[in-house]
Amino acid sequence: VYYATSADEDDIPDKYQVTVTYKVKNGSWDDETTNDKTERVTLKKDGKLSEDGTATLSDVPNVGLKPAKGYKAGSWSTEMDKVVISKDSAKEFTYTYAKNADDTKTLSYKVEYYLDGKHQKDHDNTVQKKVWVNDPNTLQVEDESINTTNEFGEGYVLDYTEPADIPDTVNNGDVIKVYYATS
Repeated sequence: VYYATSADEDDIPDKYQVTVTYKVKNGSWDDETTNDKTERVTLKKDGKLSEDGTATLSDVPNVGLKPAKGYKAGSWSTEMDKVVISKDSAKEFTYTYAKNADDTKTLSYKVEYYLDGKHQKDHDNTVQKKVWVNDPNTLQVEDESINTTNEFGEGYVLDYTEPADIPDTVNNGDVIKVYYATS
């Protein structure tokens, strides 16, 4: 007679069971939790407990309705309805919500022009760009958006800019000031 231990309350020896772990990324389970979930499955062969047996999943969590901001329904790391578990098979499955490229925000920065110290609002330029909602709140400065050579034509020269060195990247809402003076 052989005895095997069972650490849980189901009285099935542990050597015939494996634990499967479910994970979720970029959102939550439909019950609004995000913690990993587990399922204990029993391996059988020809209807009898067997260490060499297999099991199917019966407690796959409901998922797909609760994406995080910027995401939409996604997919499992494998086709869950075709999973057969054995001692040697994968035991971790992840549902990943897909990026929703249509979920955007508009970022901008402004270029203000000054002539002899006076703001020339009719020359200002606002640069806007739609980006994915979870992208950082920064924008690449477009060279063509800033005129440091001839904004006011002949007789005027670039005096200075704020900031002194025009950055490659700015934060949403930043202002770059370009000062011209009469030559």
